[in-house]
Amino acid sequence: MPYEPVFEITSKPYEWWFPAFGPIFLAIGVVFVKFGPRLDRNRNGKSFGVSFVISPKLLGWFFVIFASFWTLVAFGSTYFSYRELVQAYRTGKYSVVEGIVEDFHPMP
Repeated sequence: MPYEPVFEITSKPYEWWFPAFGPIFLAIGVVFVKFGPRLDRNRNGKSFGVSFVISPKLLGWFFVIFASFWTLVAFGSTYFSYRELVQAYRTGKYSVVEGIVEDFHPMP
């Protein structure tokens, strides 16, 4: 009985969306560091703006540091793992599982 491939790693590109959240929060952090003190109505005594519990500059630096760490760790762990799996497939260092699929319940 011939087999039909159900999943092949080279048909699926690298999923970059997971590490891509880091640069978004990095940009938010930079905005807080740069413009946060101007928007703090508690500090400036203005009637408009936003009230911050902690310093907006401190909050911005937290975002910058955490987002940088997130991006490096998330991208590093997922991308290099993906490349390693693709390389194993291309060099033939993989195994094939054959058989009849039983009790298959597809996700909605």
